[in-house]
Amino acid sequence: MAATRLRDAALATAANTQSVVRYGSLVAGHVMDPATGWPARALRQASVVTRTAVAADVLSTAMLVTGRRPAGVLKAYSVQHT
Repeated sequence: MAATRLRDAALATAANTQSVVRYGSLVAGHVMDPATGWPARALRQASVVTRTAVAADVLSTAMLVTGRRPAGVLKAYSVQHT
């Protein structure tokens, strides 16, 4: 568990853990990697703190897909894929 205080900032989390697609024995998240056309697998969850909610949402999804900290974030948290 973690706690963060925000002032004049926004936090967003993207995750591939709640909304899943089941295809036979494959269970995959709903966030797709546009480079491969398959569900994103770099991280299980990514949270980003930035100045606006829209930027936090976009950047957390980008971090989930790429597994890398995007430019422009104030603080980033990730949970590695296992």
